[in-house]
Order: sequence, then C-alpha cells, then structure tokens
Amino acid sequence: MAYTPLRTDFKDDILDPSNYKRKYKQVVNNDGTFSFQDETTYQQVGSDYGAKEINEEREAINNIYANKLVTLDEIDLVTEEGFFVDALAVKELNSNLTSHINNEIISYESNTQGGVTWDTTKFLKKNTKYHFIIVVNSNINSESYKQEVICTMNGVNMGSNGNYYKLMSVFSGICSADNKDKIVISSYKNGGTWTGWYTRAIFIPVS
Repeated sequence: MAYTPLRTDFKDDILDPSNYKRKYKQVVNNDGTFSFQDETTYQQVGSDYGAKEINEEREAINNIYANKLVTLDEIDLVTEEGFFVDALAVKELNSNLTSHINNEIISYESNTQGGVTWDTTKFLKKNTKYHFIIVVNSNINSESYKQEVICTMNGVNMGSNGNYYKLMSVFSGICSADNKDKIVISSYKNGGTWTGWYTRAIFIPVS
C-alpha cells in the first residue's frame, strides 16, 4: 500500500499594511439580492481548505486503521512500503522474543560505529550460563591508519585485535545475567574515519 503524504504547505492570508482589516464591497445582484466582494489587498493569499481537504485527511486516517497489520503472519506477506503495525502484532512479536530468550540461542547485531555495550541482565535468562561469541568487522577509510578493537567484561580484558586498517575480530567467554555481566566492545584508531562497522554477538546456553 503506497503511502501518499498529505499536504503540509497550507498558508494563511497575510493582509497588506495598506488595510488593517479585511475590506468588502457590497454588490447588487440581478435578482435584487446582495453579495459581498472581497476588496482586501494581500501580501499573501492563503490556501483553500474545505471539504475536499478534510475528506482527504479522513480517508488517509481511515486507511491506516483499515490496512494495519495485526499479526506476524500478515507482516510476512508484506511486499511494499506504507503499512502500519498494530499493537497486537507488536505484542505477538514480544511474546515470540520472550520465548526465544528463554529457550534458544540469542543473537544480537549492531552497526554502531566504534563499539557497543551489552548488559546481560536485560536479555539473558537468569540461572543460566551462556557461552558468548562476538564477531566484529571494522574498516577504516585508508591503510595509512591503524585501529584496535577490544572486548572487556566487567572491566576485564577478554581479548583485543589491531594494528591494521581492516579487521575481523572474534571474542568469546562465559557470562550470565546473575553475575550482572556487562560486555563492552570498544575501539581505538589513530586517524581516518570508519567506512564499515558490524558487530554480531551470539549467546549459547551451556547450563
């Protein structure tokens, strides 16, 4: 469902300083009635806003509700932009994620440049130890510069990799939410800019 943005360029009338109020001329019609003709001088003539614009806005609002997606199965069928997701679908997704966290391998991805922090208390199941494997792909824009990628858990160095402008770093260890373990991927470079950064972490329950 292609989404057509509503107009956002409406303008108000701006009166010219030559008149401090609107001016109207009374005109006698052929049937003896009177009409009023606007004689105001404007710096800016405002936009028309009437039944047509109101109907367009209400139709757009109605379409949001009529075409919203309420299940994950419906989301899987989407092939074009413009659909809105209902809270019911979000609830179903959250339920699936909770089940995923409680019973299966957990994976996270991030393209945040320079590093990322994972607080295990926010996503790991309690009373369970996990083996984590973290892969970091990081690139700097020129081989004239060097970088170092470091993994720490609760401030303890779990490994580092560096001295090249393109790196693929792998770190691993054991963690748990019960220990309030916090894993931090950080980096250092001596110049240049990041042209690529991708981090993926996998947490495998071991006990």
